[in-house]
This record gives sequence, C-alpha cells and structure tokens, in this order.
Amino acid sequence: MNNVEIRILHELDEMEAVRQLEIEVWNANPEHALSSHLLFVIAKNGGIIMGAWKDQCLIGFVMGFIAKRQQEYYIYSHIAGVKTEWQGYGIGEKLKQAQRQWALQNGYALICWTFDPLQRMNASFNIHKLRAIVQSYHVNLYGDMPDGLNHGLATDRFTAEWYLKDPRILNRPMLQLPLTKYNALVHYDNNTLYTSTEPLDGERCTLQIPYDTRFMKMIDMQLVQAWQNALREAFQLAFNSRYRVVDFVTDHDAQTCWYVLSQIEQ
Repeated sequence: MNNVEIRILHELDEMEAVRQLEIEVWNANPEHALSSHLLFVIAKNGGIIMGAWKDQCLIGFVMGFIAKRQQEYYIYSHIAGVKTEWQGYGIGEKLKQAQRQWALQNGYALICWTFDPLQRMNASFNIHKLRAIVQSYHVNLYGDMPDGLNHGLATDRFTAEWYLKDPRILNRPMLQLPLTKYNALVHYDNNTLYTSTEPLDGERCTLQIPYDTRFMKMIDMQLVQAWQNALREAFQLAFNSRYRVVDFVTDHDAQTCWYVLSQIEQ
C-alpha cells in the first residue's frame, strides 16, 4: 500500500490516537481500553509502539514490550489492530514486519502474542503467512471480555511464537490441500461436529475451525460454543502429546479451513 507510513510512536497525543483506534476496532467500552498514559509509559520505558499513518490519520498500530521466559528475553506483542476499512490491504503485515525488524536490530530473536483459535483470518496471517508456530493453549485466559469481538465466548487463546532466526521453523514446508490423509481430530460435515476418538498417532493431524466464526455467532452461538469446547479438548491433548501447530490451510471454494499439527522432533 503506497503512501502508508510506518513509524515508532513517542508522544502522548499519538497514544490517544492508538487508544481511540483500539476502541473502534474492538467495538470496546472505553473503560476497558488501554489508557493513553499507560501506552505512553510503555513507549518511554523499553516498549515498542508502532503506527501506520495514511494522510495524517492513524489506520493501524502494534504494541509490544520486553518480556522474559526462563533465561530468554523476547518481545511480547500485546495488541495490534487495523482500521476496519483498511483491513485486507497488507497494513497488518507491514506493522508486524516493522516490529520484527526492530526486534532483530535490538537483539531479540522471538516475538510472542496471543490470538483466538477460532478466528480464521488471524490464524492464516499468524501461522501461514508469518510462519509462527503454536504449542500452548490457554483456557479463558482473559476472563469475560464484553467487547464486540469476544462477547458470548470464553477467551480461549493460543500463544503464537514467532522465531525470527531459526531456519528449521522459518523454512518449514507449507502444506497443500487435500489434507484427507491426516487424522482429523475435529471436523464439521453435514451440519454435524465430529471429534476423533482415535489415539494420537502419526506425523501430522488436523483440526477444522469455522470459516466465519463471527457470522456463525449471529446464527448459532451454541454451535460456536460446542466447537470451542471440542477444539479446547483436542488441542490440549495434542500439545500434551508433543504436537504443535505448524500450518493453517484454507479452501475458499469449499469455505473450510484447518490447523495442521506436526509432532515435535525429539
């Protein structure tokens, strides 16, 4: 996208613009949005907040801060959003790649963040495009969140791990359709949700999610809740059995999409 400027944000008025965009994107109660003063403190004390600007208007942002896991320091990318009318134009990828470049320049080799496993576009972006992996599932991580995107469901989340230097992860092969040769732990067919009772075995397995969870929530919230419960159980079993998410495959013609999990090498 031409004429979109990505830059690091420093000033308090820029933080207020981030706050207002968060409220807009998430359809959130202002009381639940990050305060501009907190964002300002993060920016001034080692965090990294980047904005995408078009004609002096903030159309996207990403915010992260330094975190530590065992002996490794990394960037935790807490929140990112793009103005609704600008989604689908590559703004999110520009922001993430700018964040990646900043992390590498400042000595970090890993960026982590959480996302909802039920959201197809996030899964495709994080796993298939950016080539992050997932090997942990958190049940109702943030508790009840009444905003427009999360209302009605437990806030189950994946942790995406984006290894910025590891060639074994960055250069892993992406899979192609069909995926029928792999054991489907969760799949949906003929208006019925199926869960596998087969023992976990083999190099790979798959789990289907709704093609459009937001639309499904409007017509059948009970089905979405059942799907979340099935995924929760299956992913926890798979991760405990030393599998991890390595790809996300979408068939737009059939309006189906699948997580692909692979056994972790010993």
